[in-house]
Amino acid sequence: ASDCSPRAAARVDSDISGSLAAGLAFTPTFCGNGRCYVGAWDETSLSDSQESALRAAIDTPAASA
Repeated sequence: ASDCSPRAAARVDSDISGSLAAGLAFTPTFCGNGRCYVGAWDETSLSDSQESALRAAIDTPAASA
């Protein structure tokens, strides 16, 4: 039996379904700009990955409206 509310259980089920549909195999999984991070989980490696993604996003021209 679950100790959580039906609303919370539905949210968890939705999160699990979405993760599986996205191909995520474990938690935590860090994703940014449509790409999932694969690498060491130390502070420096994660920070470097985030900074790299941010630089790429800044350097990519915005799509014209």
